[in-house]
Amino acid sequence: MSSRVEIVPINTGSNGDPSHRPSTGTHTLDDPPTNYLEKLGTLWMKHRGDARPGILYKLDKLPDGYTVWEKPRKTDPKHVDKWLFGNPNHKTFDSPNRFFPHFLHLMNSGGNSVDCPCTVCTTRGRSMSTAGVSTRLPGADAASHEAVNDIAGVPLDCEGTPDVFQILIDKLKRDPRP
Repeated sequence: MSSRVEIVPINTGSNGDPSHRPSTGTHTLDDPPTNYLEKLGTLWMKHRGDARPGILYKLDKLPDGYTVWEKPRKTDPKHVDKWLFGNPNHKTFDSPNRFFPHFLHLMNSGGNSVDCPCTVCTTRGRSMSTAGVSTRLPGADAASHEAVNDIAGVPLDCEGTPDVFQILIDKLKRDPRP
């Protein structure tokens, strides 16, 4: 029994830098980047509350200027690592989960990365953007960062994994019994 695939069109805005690419001697273009398109499509539909059971969601494309490149690991050449290139700060995303907060910000902002809460645009608590460094200090965007990353009711850390510490803190706040 296979799932039905639904193509999800993205908004046209993007801050992608098409010149941000790896060396073609070491990396190979992943075209089409199926893993990214499917995971981002599913995350976005869940975030929007539009996901339905039995449907596999797939973006129609990545935002303009973004591409996925792969390279076999030196220690285990059978394992292939993939990175998303195109960020104007010339940093890479190593998974669809890490790219999702940036993708969501692009979709909601018309394609600019000013005040983007993702881990690539944020360095040491200060938000980075193509326009420079904002004056936002650590903790100032905690509510918006949690809202962006809280996809399925579970708070995620800055790497896109469940934040077990925040989960336990929330549990203690709900039931502070010793």
